Amino acid sequence: MGEKRAVFSLMLSLALGAGLLPATTAAAETIDRDQVVLVEPSGRWHLRVPGSVDYTFWFGMPGDIPLLGDWDGDGIDTPGVYRPSRGSAHLTNEIPAYLSANRAAGTTFFFGMPGDRVFTGDWDGDGIDTLGLSRRGRVFLTNTNATTVADEDFWFGTHLDIPYAGDPDGNGLDGMLLHRTSSASVFYANDITRSLVAETAGVFYFGTFGDELVIGDWDGDGVDSPGVFRPSDATVHTRDLVDTGTATTSYRFGRAGWNAVAGNTHLHIGPTIPLAPLTGLPGGDASQRVVIAKFSNSSKARPQAGINQADLVMEVIVEWGVGRWIALYQTDHPDIVGPLRSVREVDPKLIEPFDARVLHSGGQPLVRQAIAEVGVDEGNGRIPGYFREAGRTPVYDLMYDFDSLPADDWVGAVAPVLTFDPWLPAGGVRATAIDLAMSPPNVLAWQYDGGEYARYQSGTQSLDAGGAAITADSVVVAFVEQIDTGRFDSAGGAVPDYVVTGTGEAVVFRNGRAFAGYWERAGTDEFFRFFQPNGQEITMDPGRTWIHVTPQTGTLDWR
Repeated sequence: MGEKRAVFSLMLSLALGAGLLPATTAAAETIDRDQVVLVEPSGRWHLRVPGSVDYTFWFGMPGDIPLLGDWDGDGIDTPGVYRPSRGSAHLTNEIPAYLSANRAAGTTFFFGMPGDRVFTGDWDGDGIDTLGLSRRGRVFLTNTNATTVADEDFWFGTHLDIPYAGDPDGNGLDGMLLHRTSSASVFYANDITRSLVAETAGVFYFGTFGDELVIGDWDGDGVDSPGVFRPSDATVHTRDLVDTGTATTSYRFGRAGWNAVAGNTHLHIGPTIPLAPLTGLPGGDASQRVVIAKFSNSSKARPQAGINQADLVMEVIVEWGVGRWIALYQTDHPDIVGPLRSVREVDPKLIEPFDARVLHSGGQPLVRQAIAEVGVDEGNGRIPGYFREAGRTPVYDLMYDFDSLPADDWVGAVAPVLTFDPWLPAGGVRATAIDLAMSPPNVLAWQYDGGEYARYQSGTQSLDAGGAAITADSVVVAFVEQIDTGRFDSAGGAVPDYVVTGTGEAVVFRNGRAFAGYWERAGTDEFFRFFQPNGQEITMDPGRTWIHVTPQTGTLDWR
């Protein structure tokens, strides 16, 4: 194995043996809990919508401090801003329309003065959020969203502390929390209006220096707990308990320089633009069924047609060490695909999650039966559209014309199987050149340039039948155990199979960086997921992903 892969293999073995790699599960967006909302300095707001692009709109002006609260008691948090230059608050009782730029507020009033630290909460339990401010440790609260004097006046914290509102004890009344950024400590008080100096109820530590604190009810239990937006790597981390500990949930969101607020907005917004399930790019239609084409990558089969239109490609090694490509089409169909070759034992195990129509040249009866159990076997002779292309080497000349693809009565939605994120994950090392030997005959390379990876085979750039470079947006190498099928082809070559469930080494390449980690797959009805050694999921760059299902004897290096 390559030197870099060998070092990582030792690290991964130690981590697995020590039980240090946590399981990661995705939480369903079904309950009315708070979510982190991010706001650009320009006044553009971002509400995260998993499976779609962010719900965005413009509200406020550059230099405003974003606020989020339930200003009218209807149970929905809506935007507001505080304009420090004027000491004015500007609130709206509606979540603005997707991509709208209406900066007008429904309610405007004055409260405080330049230099005050403003925050919002429900101080009297009437269900309406109003403003509070801290002036060098002296706190003023108002119970009405109008120009008025403060209803409450007390002391809590110092001039260095950043104030927040929240309900740490779940009694329905907001208390106050102070973030002391120098130590990443949070002090909180539950009963803040009973004395001249608020009494600290507790202190805990969460996050690290440079984090921006947010407070919210992340799990819908009525108790507000901490979260942070970490500008250094554009991640959000939330914890469901009001104590010192690690994050319950982490995900990538936003960019450095954005401001964070929190509220229960995500179940109260309209639709945005859906993302294509296999690429993570905007504009997909999940109701279009996946079609799979089984390509040959023998030198006699090159150049291939239609490969650059694939959403996802899995490359596997068959007998004699030759590579074959399992290309998935969901977003769009090419005109012609091929040359097509026969299916093998590993194929149904790899394609089961997709319930796909499968185009190929043929295969052993048991393999074709397995294909039919997880999808639709539409191999040569089953449907119209197959033809032999003149000028190609016989056997390596079988093509398919998508104009002849019969309609089918499939009703469903293609589920996303990979996690896409246009923002680069934390970690990784620079890697613009990848060298991979999947087998002695299948030696290839990828070169990152211009925002994508270009493929090279045996030192020559790989081109499709139209003369375009074969490219990918993310390249993944997943090392798997090779097993013996006991079968041989007509020339005497042993037909291999692979163990593609469980876990194993993996390296994800995206945006010119390498993320060494491991793959995980509970069963053939699920797809691969990829993680760093600390358990953080490795996301793909939206676009085409190329996964090399590589025998453990393969070698990998990058630079």
